Amino acid sequence: MSRILKIEPDILIPDSRKIVDMRNRIIHGYDSVSNDVLLANSNKISSRFG
Repeated sequence: MSRILKIEPDILIPDSRKIVDMRNRIIHGYDSVSNDVLLANSNKISSRFG
């Protein structure tokens, strides 16, 4: 997110905090993340972008 905002500071990214949090859970292995949770969250986020 920070790279995008450095390039285009006026861009509005809905749920950016949730996107970053999910990325951190996946990358850093915070707890365990089931495929169902990933799919549900990615569907919610992607539906907002059209």
